[in-house]
Amino acid sequence: MKKKIILTAALFLLVLVVFTGCGREWRRNQAMLDAENQASIAQMRAEYQLAVTLMEMDYQATVMRLDAEARLYYDRLNAERILLVAEAQAQADIATAQAAAEIQRIHALVTAEYIVMSAEAHAQANRLLAASLDDYLLTQAWIQAWDGQLPRTVLGENTNFMIGLDIDE
Repeated sequence: MKKKIILTAALFLLVLVVFTGCGREWRRNQAMLDAENQASIAQMRAEYQLAVTLMEMDYQATVMRLDAEARLYYDRLNAERILLVAEAQAQADIATAQAAAEIQRIHALVTAEYIVMSAEAHAQANRLLAASLDDYLLTQAWIQAWDGQLPRTVLGENTNFMIGLDIDE
């Protein structure tokens, strides 16, 4: 019986050693698995954070690109508007200048026509006057225009040919 007790104790010790060793190894394996899981989780978190950061950066870049495109489109529309306004102003200026030139041309034509008509009227009046004049009418007009004074000198009033001679004395 002693043998049996010794064998049972040895077997118990052997099982205890095997299970204790296995338990240690299992714990060690479990710890390694836990560490690997923690590392894997940390790596996944880092990859997720990197993906989120990249998405945020891509989003910001997309927003900035769209904003720049919108500003460029607005600037192009504004430039086109300015160009259209300048073209319209230039066309209005041309039309105004053409209208002013046409008004001046018409005014010059009317003025020239008036001068020609006036000159023709004066010429006709002079022809009629010349046809109606005779020596009697000319003499009568000369007499009516005379003030009754005879000329005192040929040189005018208060003048004489002799130097130093005072006429008023």
